[in-house]
Amino acid sequence: MIPLTEVKNHLRIDTDFTEDDTALTRMVNAAIGYIEKHTGHIFGEQTKTYNGDGYVDIYEYPITYSGDLVKLDYSNKSRFYSDSVTLTVGYSTLADIPEGLIQAALMMIDSWYYTEDKKLDLTKIPVGAWQLIHTYKRYV
Repeated sequence: MIPLTEVKNHLRIDTDFTEDDTALTRMVNAAIGYIEKHTGHIFGEQTKTYNGDGYVDIYEYPITYSGDLVKLDYSNKSRFYSDSVTLTVGYSTLADIPEGLIQAALMMIDSWYYTEDKKLDLTKIPVGAWQLIHTYKRYV
């Protein structure tokens, strides 16, 4: 969802340099995956079916639903009173994603890409990125 050209621009890498494109793409996917799992914000629209027992709680965000089921919105989830619901979750465009989450992903990628130069511990998420992610966290 984050274009490679934007990542390269952030890292100050010439767009003609393509040797690291595979590694950068992997880093983008890892950063997005981490952010999605820790915040519930989904980068990229997906149609999903959720099953429950009388009701379905959905923690992912944002939700697009236009059916007839009653939807209750809580601060950390949406609840549908049904045994099953099919809906769309996730941001439809890059412009829809909160800038703080994009910045957190770019900070993580920067840290991973330049880890040798900075002698950083790869097992840690940069503090600034973690703080941004924590700001958007939707559930415990």
